[in-house]
Amino acid sequence: GVSAPPSRGEGAAGKGDRARRPAAAAGAPPPQFEELTVPAGGAVFHHQDVWHGSGPNVSPERPRRALGLHYVRADAGFREAPPPDYIYGRYVLGEGDTTVHETFFPIVYTPKGYRSPVCDIACADPRSDP
Repeated sequence: GVSAPPSRGEGAAGKGDRARRPAAAAGAPPPQFEELTVPAGGAVFHHQDVWHGSGPNVSPERPRRALGLHYVRADAGFREAPPPDYIYGRYVLGEGDTTVHETFFPIVYTPKGYRSPVCDIACADPRSDP
């Protein structure tokens, strides 16, 4: 499994100074920290506004592998200003384009029943004929 205290004093083990200072400056209550132990093959679900991270991989023999999924609303769009950061900026296809393209973020549900064709492919029964 994976269990490591957050690095650089950011979380429960390090007192979270990097989060406490901005919160205090904004007049917000001090943040609370929870440290999770995620077993191999486990998963964590959290809200987008939850500050999350992990310490360094200290194993000399085993790489850390993770799969990150971002579930966003079908009607979501990118902001124009300030432009998206380095993580989401890579999905903007042109200057001024605020569209969240389903090539990168497949639509799994809309109230009218639409979903991206790739979802049908991913959910198809491999035992049935195409």
